[in-house]
Amino acid sequence: MIPRLKVTAHNEPGWNYNLWKSAFHPITERLGAGYMVYNQRIVPVSFNDDRMEGYWALRRDAIVIDASAEKAIEIAGPDAEAPLDRAMTRDLTRLKPGRALYALVFWKDGGLVSDGVLLRLAHDRFWYVSGCGEVQAWLTALGMGMNVRVSDPDVSVLAIQGPEALDVLAAAIP
Repeated sequence: MIPRLKVTAHNEPGWNYNLWKSAFHPITERLGAGYMVYNQRIVPVSFNDDRMEGYWALRRDAIVIDASAEKAIEIAGPDAEAPLDRAMTRDLTRLKPGRALYALVFWKDGGLVSDGVLLRLAHDRFWYVSGCGEVQAWLTALGMGMNVRVSDPDVSVLAIQGPEALDVLAAAIP
């Protein structure tokens, strides 16, 4: 097992190497988070709270997690579906705008690049959110010669989890 690199929550020079931080970093910093580097990003991994309390909040209510280690990749343009169709085994024609599905991205030889969630934002615009892997470079390669743009939308991902997650989401977004 490879140990995780855990770094300080304090803004000390020399340890973060200008790695990407989520928009929620100032909030997690105020909450006393401990951080690590994952997916070329500084992400919170621990807080000074009771882990059992957090566990039961997740099981009974809902929790909000800064999940920005999960990188979003935007695939947009008239041919946006084509490189995704070449990389995934899912039928994307059935995915309607505003909906999402769990999808695996594969190399040409069938090896796994990454797993993640594919969101169809519009007919010709997708976001793929994955934990790691060379997804952006692979989709860019698969889209060569097509009318498609693969880019980093520079967004911070929040996860709302637990049995009351939909209620929390409904209260936050009209």
